[in-house]
Amino acid sequence: MNLRHAFVATSLLVSIPLLTATGLEREALSIEALRLDVAAYKHSDDIGLAITDVTPVEGSGGTWAVASEIGAGRLSQSSGPSFDRLHLKLGVQRHLTSVTSVALLGGYAWYDGDDSFEIGSITLAARQLLTSPYAAVAPYVRLNGSLQFVDPSLSSPARTTESYRMSVVEALAGCEFRMQEKLAFVFEGGVSESESLDSDGNGFADGWLFRIAMQYDWF
Repeated sequence: MNLRHAFVATSLLVSIPLLTATGLEREALSIEALRLDVAAYKHSDDIGLAITDVTPVEGSGGTWAVASEIGAGRLSQSSGPSFDRLHLKLGVQRHLTSVTSVALLGGYAWYDGDDSFEIGSITLAARQLLTSPYAAVAPYVRLNGSLQFVDPSLSSPARTTESYRMSVVEALAGCEFRMQEKLAFVFEGGVSESESLDSDGNGFADGWLFRIAMQYDWF
């Protein structure tokens, strides 16, 4: 099985199979990426890998797409146990122009260690390219805002057993370096700010973010 088939097979775990239509960015029929995520939060670090897929909705001319993601990693606390993580995301992406896109994603993350906890999320994400998507070097900015539903444990970063809601805002800047027509390396970094929306909760996702991705465009 080659690399493309591996990406597509994995993305089907979390996306609804759809026929491709013409055109995403650069007129790609689909875009897949293998991404390394690193987060240095105030009291914990999170590192992991994710596979993402963006596939146009049939008949939309690439204006609408299904976006999906599956990933795994490890959350390590400065004072507390570590947790293995598995997460899934699924949603829709709308291309407003050739350089502007927004996405609405639902997600769920499972954390398992000495005990376990879970986080559900609804995320609105926007990305603005600062140059043509065909450029060999294409910088961009991204803003993610999510409402998270935390089902914690006493040993999780939340330090409570009561479920609560948390808001998280991520502001990032990045750049695509296109090695060839189908292949690009993507680097991005930024900050994360979080706040509990309930009095007994804890906003534990304040910190720095860094991501590196190997992205493939299929034509």
